[in-house]
Amino acid sequence: MAKKRIYEDHALTQTELNRRHNDNAAAIDTLMDEALAARNMRRRRKAEKSLAAWVKTYCIGLLLEDEPPPLGEKVLEQMHGALSARQNYCILMGRGSGKTSYMECAALYAVATGLQKFVVVVSANQVAANNILSDIFRAVAEKDTPFATDYPEICLPFALCNGSYHRKQTYKGKTVDIGKTASQLVFGRLQDSKGKELPTSGSLIACRGVGSAIRGLKHGVLRPSLALLDDLQTSEIAANPQAVEKVWDTIRKDIMPMAGKNRLSIIQTATQILPEDLVAKVKADKAWSTTIFPSVISFPKNENLWKEYFQLWDEECLQEDISTDKHTGSLKFYKDHFAEMNEGAEVFNPQRYSEADGHISALQKLLEIQRTIGEAAFAAEYLQSPKEITTSLPITASIVNARVGDYSELEVPTENVRYVCASTDLNPSKYYTTVICVFMRDGTCRIVWHKFSQVRIRANLTEAEYYKAVYEALAALGKELKAISDKLTHPIQGWAIDCNGANWNPALDFARNSKQICGLPCCGFVGKASTQFRTRLQSRLKESVNRTLLCGDKEEQTKSGTGRKWMYFDADLYHENVQKGFLADIGNLGSITWYKGGNHGKWAAQVVAERLLYKRERSDGTTDYRWKANGPDHDALDAIGQALAAYASLGLATPTHVGKPIAKVAKRRIVRRPRIRII
Repeated sequence: MAKKRIYEDHALTQTELNRRHNDNAAAIDTLMDEALAARNMRRRRKAEKSLAAWVKTYCIGLLLEDEPPPLGEKVLEQMHGALSARQNYCILMGRGSGKTSYMECAALYAVATGLQKFVVVVSANQVAANNILSDIFRAVAEKDTPFATDYPEICLPFALCNGSYHRKQTYKGKTVDIGKTASQLVFGRLQDSKGKELPTSGSLIACRGVGSAIRGLKHGVLRPSLALLDDLQTSEIAANPQAVEKVWDTIRKDIMPMAGKNRLSIIQTATQILPEDLVAKVKADKAWSTTIFPSVISFPKNENLWKEYFQLWDEECLQEDISTDKHTGSLKFYKDHFAEMNEGAEVFNPQRYSEADGHISALQKLLEIQRTIGEAAFAAEYLQSPKEITTSLPITASIVNARVGDYSELEVPTENVRYVCASTDLNPSKYYTTVICVFMRDGTCRIVWHKFSQVRIRANLTEAEYYKAVYEALAALGKELKAISDKLTHPIQGWAIDCNGANWNPALDFARNSKQICGLPCCGFVGKASTQFRTRLQSRLKESVNRTLLCGDKEEQTKSGTGRKWMYFDADLYHENVQKGFLADIGNLGSITWYKGGNHGKWAAQVVAERLLYKRERSDGTTDYRWKANGPDHDALDAIGQALAAYASLGLATPTHVGKPIAKVAKRRIVRRPRIRII
């Protein structure tokens, strides 16, 4: 027996409810028949011959701001060929080239022309996917447009429902059944005069984030027939090999099989960010056909004029005036030499610029972006050719242990000494690791003393007890270092103390009082990963120097050199410099050596406890380091790296040290190359 519900104080069966609902449904026969008769079928048939023609006819002002450039038409032609060819096709385009807009046009074209019934658009996340669906729906819901006129079977039911998508409509006695949610758009079911369903009848577009539920997508008996993958990777995903592998698995295991027994057409638009990101996997897979459209096809021939232009531009950037006419001088120079400076150059979209921003050509805008973000980031984001800088350091504990100089413990030369620095890494549960480094005028570093001072401070102490224990252990170490300093030919000029984590308060407070306690000038040091190091902080006391930055609290910035302060530095860079220093030949620039006669085995093991696998430049201009743990503790590496940072922070050294040639990581050899075309 059918389930009963209470409706207007009467018990009605579900069948009666459905009948009443259908009786109240709005019949749209008259309006739909008038709209179908008013279609410009000649224009429609002509436009449907190609995606490029269709976009120029129906999408300008709806999904695209301007008509696609000639190369943009090539992109659309490639998409059109892949829409029904049941193949995997990838288009690589630079930032700002209109990838997402072209994808939206392709989705709407596939449904409106009856080429595909069930289209799934997959983006990097659900928010981006929903935004794509919103753009498509705005194009569908807009009234009095060529698209609304020529495709009333798509647009009219949405226009008539007035935002109430659950309101019943009927056409020729059958319900239309449109639907609209944040992630799905269902088009009306309509029949022609003979009762045969129209090609677009019951079609739908669904949008998903790459991390959301993609498996098992179904609408009635329909399964997806076209998948449009729009820029699936972010900078964070590209920089994380595990995240890249996860997205790649989603494509192969979740997206590609979702058509069921049928074969799925897949079009992917993307931007390559790093040499080994998701795009690299697609390019290397013979199941995919790839075409590359760089933002700059060819660069201008006259490099000297552009150098003069950017000299003016750089000077104008340094001006404090932030008005819109800031670059008037460089703009005038470009106008005066317009033809010469543009000679030999070709860009993907010549119309992609705004005069309101002080640009008179897309080439000018793109080259200014290159100047701003750097050549490496521009090569990745706009030229689709990220620079390969994958490297590793062939370092072992035996190599480090063998780097012994011709000087004894605590022996400091009487001449050519530039700076003597002590550095301590805090590991309160075990020991304080301290090193004394002597930096010479020839660019070498001599380690003249080192010690593991056992402290054994328990982590389960109260905050006050922990603070006191750390502070008192530093005071005892400071007095020991002061006694050593008094015996040296050149006394210790600075002491760097690790103040990361729970050691922050006691280490900084001790550093502030160190001169009174032990007579040594001291500063707390905070090491950050290279990708997290920022040269612009509200709490900085000085400008950044060699990837180091002296910082303090806002109140302390008003005081001249007083109060708590700390040094913020690029730990990845200085760890690399330590290992390069031990690889350099003794006596060469940047080389690091131990004093003779000492036991350096444990120290050497800790120097290589983290091994650099590779580093690569990210699209935002930062360097991404990948380390592999090669031992339990790396306190010695931290302490020596901190000493190098302390020396470099004085402006006495560059952050890059000379080492032996860096070994290239072997690349996977691809036997059969996929199809890749560069436009």
